[in-house]
Amino acid sequence: SVLLVVLQPALITASLIDSDVRLAVHWWWGFPSILELRLLCRLATTGQPNALPVDRWQEHLLPDLVGGDVALLDQLWNTETANAEQMLSQVKAVAQNKGWTSERLHQWGLVGGQQVLRIQVTQPSEAPPSALRTLWAQGALYSTEEHGIELHTAALAILGRHHELRHRLWRGQAELVLPILDNIRLELCNYLTRQYGNDWPVKWDEPDHPDEASAVRENPLACGWGHLGWLIRKCSGLQSERRWLSLITSAAQIRNEIAHYRTITRSDFEHVFAQYRSFVRARLINQ
Repeated sequence: SVLLVVLQPALITASLIDSDVRLAVHWWWGFPSILELRLLCRLATTGQPNALPVDRWQEHLLPDLVGGDVALLDQLWNTETANAEQMLSQVKAVAQNKGWTSERLHQWGLVGGQQVLRIQVTQPSEAPPSALRTLWAQGALYSTEEHGIELHTAALAILGRHHELRHRLWRGQAELVLPILDNIRLELCNYLTRQYGNDWPVKWDEPDHPDEASAVRENPLACGWGHLGWLIRKCSGLQSERRWLSLITSAAQIRNEIAHYRTITRSDFEHVFAQYRSFVRARLINQ
């Protein structure tokens, strides 16, 4: 027979772990992963009609923000989280409800203003490090397969470490938004290539940077947002394509925000995607 006992971390001592009574200790540590939380979010939206990439906003942002705290994920899922300020406000309220303070966090083992281990763990430990075990036992620390050991988001809010909170939002946004933006850029380049030939990126004006000029001569799909926007704005040969200038400008703007480690709002993303859908519909009509 097998006996399972769930104990508070404070009751698990070295002598208990090192005893010879065929006792195995498994720590509730290192899960769920970010991937598992995203799967949970995906299951929550399964069956929704006409799901679009913008509908995956929370699926990407919330797991990176909440880490291993499923209860916080559930709480934020049904609240307004369209921008960073709303999310951070919600997280701070959670910390206050828990009764966490900067003083308590330091009593539990947070030393000074140190960064808790912000390293990618190649071989995750089976148990919380002993120096951080009280923080973990209080729920203020977790570990995920993707990001290693991190302070709970609500603890960061209490400590005023807002740049780290924004980083967690940013990494979720980057994974969702950047591939979509690059796909839009490639579709625009493909469209212009079919309409104006392979030399359209250099036909009227060349990119300022020699490396980019060489790249677009070899492959027109290598044209970046900056040169693409310049050509549409300035070249008379592309005057009929200026209807897509708003799409190009908006997409380039949010791409630059994320590329410079700044967060965007959901409305920014929705605005770009709505314009992209108009571009796709126009192409289908003209085919």
